[in-house]
Amino acid sequence: MGGSRIRDAVVVLAAAFLGMSCGGGGGGGSDNGELSGPPTVSSENAKTAAGLVTDAADSLIEVAGTSGDILEQTEEYVESGTGLGRAAADPVDVSTLVCPGGGRATLDLTDEAPTGELSGGDRVTVTFQDCVGEDDGSAVTFDGVLTMSVRSAEGDYGAQGSSFEVDFSFQGFSVDGWTVNGGFSATFEAQAGGALRVTVAGDSLTVSAPEGASVSCTNFVCTATADPASDAYTLDLDGTVSGSGVDGELHVETSDPFAWTDDNDPTSGRFTATASDGSSLTFEAHADGTVTITVDEDGDGSADATIETTWDEIGS
Repeated sequence: MGGSRIRDAVVVLAAAFLGMSCGGGGGGGSDNGELSGPPTVSSENAKTAAGLVTDAADSLIEVAGTSGDILEQTEEYVESGTGLGRAAADPVDVSTLVCPGGGRATLDLTDEAPTGELSGGDRVTVTFQDCVGEDDGSAVTFDGVLTMSVRSAEGDYGAQGSSFEVDFSFQGFSVDGWTVNGGFSATFEAQAGGALRVTVAGDSLTVSAPEGASVSCTNFVCTATADPASDAYTLDLDGTVSGSGVDGELHVETSDPFAWTDDNDPTSGRFTATASDGSSLTFEAHADGTVTITVDEDGDGSADATIETTWDEIGS
């Protein structure tokens, strides 16, 4: 998955937040002794390993965007007067909604302080059953369970100055066959001038593709910013990732957030991914759209290989 996938994920997140439609975990160091077998990160698999990290960042932001979109729709449902806050004596509401393209979604809403709007302490569980919705004119099928626990809510979701802190958990939650399990805490902030900032942090999240490939993030913090006025975006991920194509976990530290404008690939940014055996790669984006991957196979701090490549080739 190349830079365009990361870029598009953040743009989707920004669109969801506007209503228009990862300190990391445990270290990956070693005693820098002799490796007992092939290194986890090598010149042969460096592009695949780098692609796993960009997949992880992509997945976190994609899931955050979808979660934010569902949060916004839930807020609209609540404020319509049919959900939370209908009566202070009846703070629990269970409603079954028919989805636009078929199927259903059951909302179990608990209002800790009935106000007629989402507020701290509210809890929403949405159970999707072959629920067919629409995204940019295309049918999208939802299944599984998503639970939202609101820590705090200020303003209207997406409006300038608004801020939402929400815990999300996913049980077999899927969108067109892409399945999510785990959870995270998310902060959605709409800043002055329309700039957006979203941070997701959690212990464990796994995203599985329809064909079976998967990527997992543990002990992660991922932050994305978007400024629609200038088409400027940034992304920062710290945590531990694992998944298809790499034998073992990679501890990721972003020393320079990835940044780009408009529809371009990131033109700056740097992360290091270190395996438990001490092998590592450092990934750096350049202004001309190329990237450099520096590989340290034996964990001695010296480069064993340098790979000049492009975003399109990452993951291959």
